[in-house]
Amino acid sequence: MITYFKNQSDLSNALISVIDKYWALQINEEEFITYLKQVAENNEEMLFKNNGYTTIVKQKLGIKRLNLLEKILKTESGH
Repeated sequence: MITYFKNQSDLSNALISVIDKYWALQINEEEFITYLKQVAENNEEMLFKNNGYTTIVKQKLGIKRLNLLEKILKTESGH
């Protein structure tokens, strides 16, 4: 799976896809968590702004996906 993205829209779409696959039990939890952390690390400047998520990411992911992403990233990175 791709971990570097060219823009916030592509990044958001990838996050939506992997979170939805996780919820549909199509990807195991360990792979899911590892992928999310790697994507966040590789695309930090597109994902975060002013100690929060960028507007495009917030709008596309929605509250439930953002909450899940936040829980996973907070356990390691402290964002």
